[in-house]
Amino acid sequence: MNLKSGIKYGTAVAGIVLGLSISSAHAGIAGSMVLDITGGCFSYGAAGATGCGNTDSSKLEYATGSFTFNNTLSGISNPATYAYLASVSLHATDPNNVTAPFNDTRSKSFATLGDLQSDPLWNTAYTFVNAVLANPAGSFTATLPPLRPLTASWNYTADPDPHRHTLPAH
Repeated sequence: MNLKSGIKYGTAVAGIVLGLSISSAHAGIAGSMVLDITGGCFSYGAAGATGCGNTDSSKLEYATGSFTFNNTLSGISNPATYAYLASVSLHATDPNNVTAPFNDTRSKSFATLGDLQSDPLWNTAYTFVNAVLANPAGSFTATLPPLRPLTASWNYTADPDPHRHTLPAH
């Protein structure tokens, strides 16, 4: 899930979809959680992110844009009894090289919620999405293999559409 390594400074994000769906052996798909970033800009840099309107050189990563979040998993009783499919898909373009868009898709199946939560990368993604949607302003810290600390912070406002949110330009 190391999608950042293929993205350059000031990348225009056409779309990122982080999804989690669950299914029962007997009932097909029982619910899903989908974070869909439909537009925006992402930049990063070791000496501070440049691009996307960032003026704070202490920010190594910076993003602006809008996202929608749909979650039908919250009403599922006994989530431990289901199988899970986690997926992430990224479509982005470097404004300095629009003829070479960056596209990456990853997915992994898990027999149980416990299996998903024991996978460091996918559990981090799952926990991060839940943290962002639980609070419109906050931060999240995790350690990713091989023991790289990751801290993300956010601040968003809800649009009149209850599923659409905006990360403001700072």
